[in-house]
Amino acid sequence: GKWITLAPVSYTHLDVYKRQVLRSERGRARQMNTGAAAAAGQVLLFLHADTLLPPQADVPVLRAVARGAGWGRFDVRISGQSRWLPVVARLMNIRSQLTGIATGDQAIFVKADLFRQLGGFALQPLMEDIELCRRLRRTGPPACLRERVLKMCIRDRLGTDGFGRSDTRAALRR
Repeated sequence: GKWITLAPVSYTHLDVYKRQVLRSERGRARQMNTGAAAAAGQVLLFLHADTLLPPQADVPVLRAVARGAGWGRFDVRISGQSRWLPVVARLMNIRSQLTGIATGDQAIFVKADLFRQLGGFALQPLMEDIELCRRLRRTGPPACLRERVLKMCIRDRLGTDGFGRSDTRAALRR
């Protein structure tokens, strides 16, 4: 496989140096539930591996939780050369605001006690983040943070123009 090296990001309230290697069975939902069970924090944040948090991302998350939000997500922007990527990102953000559904591309955060009360991610092979949001929505609306995470579009994965049809269809379906 290919490796990408990213610069470390500074977070105000997070101890990013406490790292732990966990073993889990296959399946993204199982793996995220294993990580959540081992986490000691009061707020959990789930994001896709190709999504980068903005600097000091913890500040707006903790502010939203302090104002009473049980869960939420960031707006997203998508890296790449295609002129359509900002349009797709904007549509993803609007769709999420209107429906209260977010994906791992938008860095979903949730209070740990609420996540555990709901039983964590459903053990399903796909779209476990959407299913979780449907249950979270019943507890209250998401905090839709204006700060933007960056979804990295990997040219090798998407195709020659940096914008793949499969990602377009997935973004428009959500």
